[in-house]
Amino acid sequence: MSDEMTFLDHIEELRWRIVKIFIGMIVPVIVAMIFYEELFILLKMPITSTESLQKILAVFHLEAMLPDMKREIILQAINPTDTFLTALKIAFTVGLFASFPFTIYQIWAFVSPALSTDEKKHTLPVVFFATLFFITGGAFAYFIVTPFAFNFFASFANGLVENQWGVAEYFDQVLKFLITFGLIFELPCIAFVLARLGLITPAFLREYRRYAIVVILVLSSILTPPDIVSQFMMGVPLYGLYEVSILIVAIFRPKSPFDEE
Repeated sequence: MSDEMTFLDHIEELRWRIVKIFIGMIVPVIVAMIFYEELFILLKMPITSTESLQKILAVFHLEAMLPDMKREIILQAINPTDTFLTALKIAFTVGLFASFPFTIYQIWAFVSPALSTDEKKHTLPVVFFATLFFITGGAFAYFIVTPFAFNFFASFANGLVENQWGVAEYFDQVLKFLITFGLIFELPCIAFVLARLGLITPAFLREYRRYAIVVILVLSSILTPPDIVSQFMMGVPLYGLYEVSILIVAIFRPKSPFDEE
């Protein structure tokens, strides 16, 4: 009997992997809903305190770039369901981050039948580094991007208007930053996988660098608020990750007799 899977077998396998991913998120989502007040406080810190960012900038003697957040910003629920729906969104985001290693493993397990024995050995490194980069991207968004962006928003026309922001809009933007930066920091891991599969080369990435820059600018304008600060904070790291990806591909791509000397 052949061990080859039919198309329907692949669909069934994908369905169960997706089900397992959602099951893996249930516990952290429930825990996050229980501690939603603490999470509210944690995610409000970019507009209540910039001490953490100040300490990071002080290491590079750049603390003067961002003054302490001294202006008062009030979050208010515009609609009756705003606070509850925001808690659900926060819980889902926590579940996404907490279950990310399990999610990556399920995705890798789904594609593993198409991989060689040597490629399957990279399962643990891929899961580890994909998780590390995802969390690093989220941390970068939380400690760097959000304080800069919201400090800019709050200081604009300061004294002319009061900063009373909708709780749903504020947290939507914070969560969008966390997830978006977590995903774009996966670029080196994606490059590693594609390199091991022989699908991309350093020469290919270098040749299309100018087009990548255009794509980065477009993505930065789409995925961030319409201000130059947020777009700059996304565009620069994303370009840096592209250059890192070129280096990773050059190191880990299997050598081929067709490679240029």
